[in-house]
Order: sequence, then structure tokens, then C-alpha cells
Amino acid sequence: MYKTMIYSLLLAIPAFAVDIPASSVPVPLLPGLGLYGQIWQAVDGNGDPVAMNWSNFAQVKADLNVDGRAPDATFIGGLIDYGSGSGNLIADWLGADAASLSPKGFGSRQLRGAYIRLQGSLAIPDTYNTIALPNQSLVFAITSDDGMRLTIGNEVVAEYDGPRGVDTDTTLVVFGGPGLYPITLEYFNGLDDGAVLKLGWDILQDQNYAAVPTSLLYPAPEPANWTLVLAGIGLLAIGVRRR
Repeated sequence: MYKTMIYSLLLAIPAFAVDIPASSVPVPLLPGLGLYGQIWQAVDGNGDPVAMNWSNFAQVKADLNVDGRAPDATFIGGLIDYGSGSGNLIADWLGADAASLSPKGFGSRQLRGAYIRLQGSLAIPDTYNTIALPNQSLVFAITSDDGMRLTIGNEVVAEYDGPRGVDTDTTLVVFGGPGLYPITLEYFNGLDDGAVLKLGWDILQDQNYAAVPTSLLYPAPEPANWTLVLAGIGLLAIGVRRR
């Protein structure tokens, strides 16, 4: 069962479309387990997270040296429906996905001064839940507080490059056909004024938005890379079920 996430019946229909060239990688037979998540966080001299008054992604990545060092923590992002009030812990914000967080103790930190990147693949099938996707034309909705950027293939589908309160951007995405497409969702939260990140879609284009299902999200961009990743996640899932 997937948790349904209804954004709003009042969301505006996207004014433009993004075309994604057809993928040569077919939709896998096995369902996905989510995207590979990475977290970088600003800290003070004691190693405690600090709030940052960031203006854009470029400043975030420079301050955290995202391209020059390993992430502070990793996780698997299944149903990307993350939201909180101010001051919540990372584990609370991630919800069920906190079970995959490494190192485990990272979940006790406050979510501030953080950059989060979720990467992997998005499967676009011919049909989903017996519903034929209309020429693989789908409306995506990304809700965030603060900045967000969604990239599918080599195309930036949606972006808000700065701090903001909770808001949603929608974009019509036209895929070249069914297949597996690289996807990256970036997010940053600077201050202690709330944190939200939700990835949704509207497969009927009737302005009813639900979370993109975990079964269509894979933690690596190419099938050849899945074996070790999926094996590790499988062991994690077994451990969680035994608790």
C-alpha cells in the first residue's frame, strides 16, 4: 500500500512542458526500493549543526564543499513525502526512511544547514495500476521549504534556487517512451523555520497529485550497478523486519 499525498486541487496546470528523449533502458522486472540519498550538513566547532542563511544552491554547495568531500550521511529515499515543523530531528523528518540512515546516530541531529541529494532512476511504464499513461506525459509537483531542483535525464524539470516558505512547482514532462530515466532531486534547508520536500505526480492530469511510488524509483542510474546496492538494501530490510 502506498501512502497517498494529495497536494491540492487548486494547483495550477503547468504553463510549459519539458521533453525528455526516449530511454534505451527498459523498465526493470523487479520493483524499485527508492532513490539513493546523501546528506551534507554545516557544523560548528563542536560538530553540532548550525543554521545557514543561504541564498542559492551555488552558495550551499560551496559552503559545504559538496563536490570535494563525502556526504555526512546516506539513506534510501522511498516515498519522498518529507515534512516537518521547525526544529524537527532528521530521523523524524525522514519518517520510515530513517531506518536506512547511515550512520544511525545522524538521525538525532536537527535538520538545519543541510543539503540533500537523492539520485537514481525513475521507471516510466506503459501503465501504472492498470492506468495507461497518456503518451508518457505526466505532471510532476515538487513541494519544498527551502530550495529544490528536479532533474530527469539531462533536463532540469523544476527548480527554486533560493529560500522560501512551503510552496509547490508543477511541470508537464513528456517522456519519449517507456523506460528507465536518470533522476536527481536536490534540496537545501538553511534555517530553523521548517523543512518540507515532497515529490509528486499526476498521471491523469486532473490536478490530483500523489507521491511518486517507491516501486518506480531505483537507487542507481544503471542496471549494472544495482546488484550490490539492492543486496545491501535487502539485508537492511530483513534487519528492520526482525526488530
